Amino acid sequence: MNSERIPTILAAAGHPTRFEVLRLLSGEKDGLAAGEIGRRLEVGQSTLSSHLKKLADADLVSTTRSGTTISYRLNRSTAEAVGRAMSAL
Repeated sequence: MNSERIPTILAAAGHPTRFEVLRLLSGEKDGLAAGEIGRRLEVGQSTLSSHLKKLADADLVSTTRSGTTISYRLNRSTAEAVGRAMSAL
């Protein structure tokens, strides 16, 4: 991973709601639909949409669409690469 991307990724993960989304998704092998994430974290749809976009832009989550449902899954390779970079400090 390009070390120049790490601050951007950490900034995306550093917001409390986005961090909670990542924690939630880390326990979900198959990912979760956006609506389910919102229900579990008690976050409104428009607010959650903004947070999920930032996580996707940072490559921390990936998406799949089934009809009108968008599901999100933790991008473990990005999360692990950031973890390795941080442990090297």
